[in-house]
Amino acid sequence: MTESTILVADDDIALVRILETVLHGDGYDVEPAYDGEDAVRKAHATTYDLVLMDVQMPNKDGLAACRELRATDRYAHTPFIVLTARTRQEDMAEAFAAGYTDYIRKPFALPQVRARVRSWLARGAAQRV
Repeated sequence: MTESTILVADDDIALVRILETVLHGDGYDVEPAYDGEDAVRKAHATTYDLVLMDVQMPNKDGLAACRELRATDRYAHTPFIVLTARTRQEDMAEAFAAGYTDYIRKPFALPQVRARVRSWLARGAAQRV
């Protein structure tokens, strides 16, 4: 079994490093991105099994990046989890309309993120069998 690859995109460098360390410790190959354009560029160069992405980022926000990647065959069925401080119903609806499959509000507990990542990757593996 090959390890799953995860793209973590957020302009909060400390948060990306924490997620990178924790998820790598869980056995995942983690690639960081610090803005939406960087995330899209990396996603076109490599195929990720899951994407964790903030909404509010410089150069291209997470909603635009998610919509752009969802429009490709490569990412049509990949789980996208939004990490955001936005908590209004309209924000959630906008994220799901852009193509996110899950919504985690900041601040979050690391066990919650780890459980959601594990769950979405297990679903994806089951669908590929």
